[in-house]
Amino acid sequence: AVAEAGEDIRLFDASVRKIQFRMRSRKELERFWIFQQKEPAERVDKVLNELEKIGYINDAALADTLLRRGIDKRLGKQKILQELFAKGIPREIIDSLEFVHDEEDEAKKIYQHITKKWKSLSKLPRDTAKRRLWGFLARKGFRGDDISQAL
Repeated sequence: AVAEAGEDIRLFDASVRKIQFRMRSRKELERFWIFQQKEPAERVDKVLNELEKIGYINDAALADTLLRRGIDKRLGKQKILQELFAKGIPREIIDSLEFVHDEEDEAKKIYQHITKKWKSLSKLPRDTAKRRLWGFLARKGFRGDDISQAL
């Protein structure tokens, strides 16, 4: 029992250090401890529940932070959603987020990216520049229809 308590404390402390470095979702920590470090699932669950209880793990706050960062970086809605899913944010939390993206906003972001990127592509043949711009915008998370419309 004492050894188990020691292992719980070790896992708790290591998790806190990981969270201090960067906000992490519960799912990210689960993946790390269970699949990479081969810790027992029961121990990981117990420690993560405790971290949630004291507010060190907060998936809703992390999702909100990732959403704001994506908007600040002028990423498309699809890219922001992709990042949220990759971090293991639960679907219910993602659905509850207030996406302030609308069609007009997405189009404005696309044009901002085109304006900025066009300077470096202007010396290339038009077809090549257009193809590279298309790929760049797709990687930023904009839908194909919106990109085609803008180009």
